[in-house]
Amino acid sequence: MNHLGRSDHAAFWNVGIPALMLTGTAKFRNRHYHRPTDTPDTIDYRRLTAVAVATAVTATSWPVNRAG
Repeated sequence: MNHLGRSDHAAFWNVGIPALMLTGTAKFRNRHYHRPTDTPDTIDYRRLTAVAVATAVTATSWPVNRAG
């Protein structure tokens, strides 16, 4: 199975609209993901912080298309 197709971004990719997906692969790390038991006490805050920092670094270093 192509797990990228599960992304919220797939709908954009499928019609040729560029989209950036950054993921912490939560579905594969937290058995509570998107279930009623998905509560704050089940979150890995160290990993969440690492993903947030990586996202911020990526967003601030991404080239901007100023031609549009």
